[in-house]
Amino acid sequence: MKRPGGRPPLRAVRVGVTLFFVLYLLTVVWPGGILFAGPEPFILGLPFSFFWPTFLVVLGFGALVLLYWAEEADRGHPPSGGTGTSSGPGGSGGPGVSGSPRPVQEPRGE
Repeated sequence: MKRPGGRPPLRAVRVGVTLFFVLYLLTVVWPGGILFAGPEPFILGLPFSFFWPTFLVVLGFGALVLLYWAEEADRGHPPSGGTGTSSGPGGSGGPGVSGSPRPVQEPRGE
């Protein structure tokens, strides 16, 4: 069941990402890793045993970005851009930080 606006519920996204990482784990550890341990075929100049974990890292990054967007949308924040975290030149950025730096207090010499 989808929410208004066509978004899947946050729980479904979390379950999907969790299942992805469980399958990820099963394909890189023994005995599942044996299926992907061969040196051939070469993909992008890498032996398959090197390409497969690299490919999974890229997919894992995508899964975490998807989870982040789903959680931000569930909280009512825009998923990307316009979050107001950039404070412009000279600022430290980050949520809740204004553009002007905090004055530094010098220790008193006695």
